[in-house]
Amino acid sequence: MAQLPNLKLLAGVTTLAAALAVSGCASRSGTGPGAASADKAITWYTTIQASDAQPVMDAFQKKTGIKVSLYTAATPTVWQRLQAEESSNRHIADVLSITSASITAEATQKGYLATLPASVTTGYPAGFADTAGKWFAMRVTVVGLAYNTKTTTGDNVPKSWTDLFKPYFKDGITQSDATVSTGGYLSDWQLSHGAPPLDESFLTKFAATAPFLDAHSGTQVSAVVSGAKKIAIVPDDAAWAEQAKGAPIAIAYPTEGAVNFHDFNSVLQNAPNKAGAEQFAAFLASSEGQALIGKSGTYVVQPDVKPVPEGRPALASLKLLDPQLEAAAAGQKEFLAKLVELKLATKA
Repeated sequence: MAQLPNLKLLAGVTTLAAALAVSGCASRSGTGPGAASADKAITWYTTIQASDAQPVMDAFQKKTGIKVSLYTAATPTVWQRLQAEESSNRHIADVLSITSASITAEATQKGYLATLPASVTTGYPAGFADTAGKWFAMRVTVVGLAYNTKTTTGDNVPKSWTDLFKPYFKDGITQSDATVSTGGYLSDWQLSHGAPPLDESFLTKFAATAPFLDAHSGTQVSAVVSGAKKIAIVPDDAAWAEQAKGAPIAIAYPTEGAVNFHDFNSVLQNAPNKAGAEQFAAFLASSEGQALIGKSGTYVVQPDVKPVPEGRPALASLKLLDPQLEAAAAGQKEFLAKLVELKLATKA
């Protein structure tokens, strides 16, 4: 499973180093030599990698004249930073983009998230916007079964999640470790909290296959391409990227439905530039903005944005499992303990 990026301050955009280090500053200031005026600058706290975020920020600035400063880190790091700033009355961030349902729920409860304007939520694709108007989804991760097209052929080509139980795949499966991977955890949850055969019994049968737990989708895919492993439970974009390079790999979307989860994008209640933040949120929700994000290989919500690379199915054409993101977040402690017991996670 692809990991969220490590903490980094993006060079080439307005740096946050000074703002984050200021002691006793109540909010971001738009004053100072060379600084953008307050109504012409916003700050985006996100888990999106800098290289993927830059084209979006550039296009938005060209369109509106509003400069975007970027702070990118893993969701827990972003959340820790935001909470520290809120508790000390230092308001720096305008827009928040993270990948955790539980943290988004907590941010809502604490009053950190503003109600989104109608320009964002009206007509948005069903199921991808909060009914209370606190967040909308932009990026969607779809998890399927990646296999080597040279070595896995005929009846062994997977079509169902239960094909993992075939003797052919025993000791040849690689999966993301649920302890360190959101996708690994949600895969195990969605594959065991649905209708048969994807109910609680699935986990016991899956554990008997002795899957190898990995931390990165890149190494999972490499193991399949090299033949070290026969199949990987992995985000489909990782497999498609290698296939586009000519690697002998394909992704199967199981007949019961593919595992999936999405991000959460919000405007902050105490945003120093609320109007600019709302404009940026509307841009992220638009087909124009999502087309730029989609170039990184992720699925996006807007249906008129064609996925890459060529030949990858449209998101709307895929059968998806019920993501159950809120339930999975609420039951995390107990479920992780169960996964550790079954040796499907390294620690609770």
